[in-house]
Amino acid sequence: MKQTNFEEVLEKEIDKMDKELPPLKNFIHPGGTLEASQIHIARTISRRVERKYVNYYSEKEEKKYLIVFNRLSDYLFVLARYLNHLQGVDDIIIKN
Repeated sequence: MKQTNFEEVLEKEIDKMDKELPPLKNFIHPGGTLEASQIHIARTISRRVERKYVNYYSEKEEKKYLIVFNRLSDYLFVLARYLNHLQGVDDIIIKN
């Protein structure tokens, strides 16, 4: 049996949730329900870890973890949108 890695699991979950969401054509304000707002905070922490990791590790074999941090923050972004969607809360578009 093939072992599934964490990035693949995240990608599959992102795809499942994304199918139910309206497409994004603009940036959105983070927020919405309490749960979605908390997920957005977790996402910003994940992005911060990703940026710090880039600064400290440059070896090729260590870059595989960078992919995990990136997919995790993407997952959290889609999860926050999905939680809002389930509660009927629309994305708030950032107007230019």
